[in-house]
Amino acid sequence: MRGWANDGFASIALSGNPQANLFADVDPHRLTAVRMQERTASRQAVLDGRRRWTEVAAPNAGWATQVYGQPDVERLWTAVAFAMRLDEPDPVGRWRARATTLAARARALDELYISEIRYVGEGTDLTVGLIPDCRWTGGAVIDPGGVVYMPNLPTEEVFTSPDRRLAEGFVRVTKPVVIAGQLVEGLRLTFADGRISKISASAGVDVVRAQLATDHGARRLGEVALVDKESRVAQAGTVFHNTLFDENAGCHIAWGQSLPFAVDNSHELAPDERAARGLNASDVHTDVVLGGEGLTVTAKTPQGWVTLIENDTWILTN
Repeated sequence: MRGWANDGFASIALSGNPQANLFADVDPHRLTAVRMQERTASRQAVLDGRRRWTEVAAPNAGWATQVYGQPDVERLWTAVAFAMRLDEPDPVGRWRARATTLAARARALDELYISEIRYVGEGTDLTVGLIPDCRWTGGAVIDPGGVVYMPNLPTEEVFTSPDRRLAEGFVRVTKPVVIAGQLVEGLRLTFADGRISKISASAGVDVVRAQLATDHGARRLGEVALVDKESRVAQAGTVFHNTLFDENAGCHIAWGQSLPFAVDNSHELAPDERAARGLNASDVHTDVVLGGEGLTVTAKTPQGWVTLIENDTWILTN
């Protein structure tokens, strides 16, 4: 992975876990440690902007069974095709148009100079502080060589990295999430002084605890993201049991590693300088969805509080 990054390679990855509970009986601490080791080099190359990648879904019988309780691959292909805009006459053109919309939203957010963002919905009231000069990203990404690419398909989000020291409140996670091969459902989180202070779940809580114990940054946020009901993933009405899809069904946050490109010239900063700016460092980065019907997102700006999303509908004008 390091060699590929240095040589400027790009990668295309297929997702769609054929057996989500494969490691259900493995010690969660050992499992988490091993899975992180195998991903570190790849993730670091991506975070440093030295590797272009695209990840897309590959429906299979195991994944279909997780979603529908039976290996109905054709039904899963129908849902995936809709979420991926493959039902359009020109899917590539539609994705370019969607990327343009998301990029415009990102620019509009940048122009607000947001200092805090607040998510409020059933079981959720979370306020997160942002880094003063953070940048929002949506749609395509540009690598250091000027190459434009779309890292994840589908993508319906605009996102940035918050100040890891500033998060207060509580969250009800609205979609299941797979962590280290284990399914986590009914997850609830409480934040105090920027850290996840309490957790509970109806299933999989031990693997969450194991991941949050990985390092000092694992309990702090590395990403906040906005997604509204225009999302094709949300409109599909399917819980895909796949982070690539489910994170794009609603607003979400991620604990762990920040996205260094969220702050201009961060690749030139030493680790302690990144930390001083508010960026988080961790061997994990896990997205969890808190959005959906009823969620409202507001932002604190120099002119006062502004509504970004109301009842899952994008309000802010570009």
